[in-house]
Amino acid sequence: MTKKEKEAIKTLRELGVPTGLARDFEEALKHLGKTHGDRVVGFTFITPDGARHELRVAEPDPSDRDRAA
Repeated sequence: MTKKEKEAIKTLRELGVPTGLARDFEEALKHLGKTHGDRVVGFTFITPDGARHELRVAEPDPSDRDRAA
């Protein structure tokens, strides 16, 4: 993944989701195993104007590194 591609993938907070809600949703995704490193797998965020965005978490789950090793 290039640096430009990584910059295009945003966190929920960067997309305007309130901090508390974004944090709770990211924790739920981690708990469900829907993250790989800092990427969210299997979910996209759709803005009110209909644009789709791939997601990344603000803080990667440390256990993801353990699984990758």
